[in-house]
Amino acid sequence: IYFVSDDILFYKPPFIHFLNWFKDSGLPHKIMVQTHSANLTKDIFDLLAKAHCDQVSIGIENASSYIRKTLMKPQGDQQIEDIVTWSREFGVPAYFLILLFPPESRLEDCWINYITLSRWLDLGVQISIEPVIYAYRGAPLWKDEGKYRFMYEKVSVGRNEFIKNPLWIEPRLPEVAKFVHEFVGRFPEFIKEEQKKLDHTHLYKGARGPMYIKLLGQMLKEVDPNEEHNPFKEGKANT
Repeated sequence: IYFVSDDILFYKPPFIHFLNWFKDSGLPHKIMVQTHSANLTKDIFDLLAKAHCDQVSIGIENASSYIRKTLMKPQGDQQIEDIVTWSREFGVPAYFLILLFPPESRLEDCWINYITLSRWLDLGVQISIEPVIYAYRGAPLWKDEGKYRFMYEKVSVGRNEFIKNPLWIEPRLPEVAKFVHEFVGRFPEFIKEEQKKLDHTHLYKGARGPMYIKLLGQMLKEVDPNEEHNPFKEGKANT
């Protein structure tokens, strides 16, 4: 049973009532929950574990607090780290949804994502990654075409008639935009080589996540070999 709503834990009393009923019901089903990080507490994780919750999915968006602010998705670093801790403590797998290269990304943010996402993987978090942001019609970023450069595809709408359909949004900084174009170009061949190391052929998003992170690390070490943009090396804060 999959509860897909950021608000499912906002209305805590009825959902907690359901969890208390479900854990004692004897039903063989498992549940999965998708919610906002701010709705999760240690007590909620304890109850989810007792209700045989198989996964908690959270749109973390990005490991950099600066990037989360630019996306208008503020989430505290400590709350996210607490979720990783509670996930391990209660045995409820955490599944983080990540946008790797949002429009305002800096090389510093790329390093923050590589180091932090790698650490979360080591701690048992499953990570699903979308490398770039797609501009869906009606979304706020759709209106920012003058601010950001959109990648387009040509779509036929009739005989000898075409429109430009925006695909993904290029990062604003030239050095990051160049990095992302190379990343997107290299990933298909990279994934083929990584897939040869697996004992299965089905690549769901959670399986691709570690591959994206591995390629990110390789490329960062190529373009920034002295790690001049790595804020952790300099002991800087995640800003």
